[in-house]
Amino acid sequence: MVWISFVNAVGKIERKSKIEAESLGLGHLWIGQPLAPIGDFDADGVPDLAFGSWPKQEGVPGHAKVVAQEPLFVLLLNRDGSAKEARSIRGAGLTAKQGMGASLASIGDLDGNGLQELVIGVDEMATFDLASLLDSSKPKAKKLPLLFLDPSAGVTHAASLRVLGLRR
Repeated sequence: MVWISFVNAVGKIERKSKIEAESLGLGHLWIGQPLAPIGDFDADGVPDLAFGSWPKQEGVPGHAKVVAQEPLFVLLLNRDGSAKEARSIRGAGLTAKQGMGASLASIGDLDGNGLQELVIGVDEMATFDLASLLDSSKPKAKKLPLLFLDPSAGVTHAASLRVLGLRR
């Protein structure tokens, strides 16, 4: 479930809009964590969001044994905060594995197509092959997927960002 809150100039919530998975045809999924603003994805003048998902049948949110076949989505919004459409983010080898989409961040329009790019956080405790994400030549170095999206929420191309942590 995702809540959209409209706040006035003094910070008071004026109204809220609730978006449930069922209204998006995603009743089999928990939705909304992680969540990232992605600007006006469909050029209708209304800011949109990207969100993660996981299957309801796996139990406690955040502790799923597997992740949904569609782990990441673009949520197109109406001006009143209601959902217009959810588009599954597909392509460039994006697979549903545990830990994919532990966090999301939009980092601006790097390729000049008017759409925000997404960095996808990967849970370090994931049970898939972390060797492809860890750089053994540098302590605590990790590569995070960077997705370049097209207007259909397809991935035009992908890259990786190297993140260097501090040695403990």
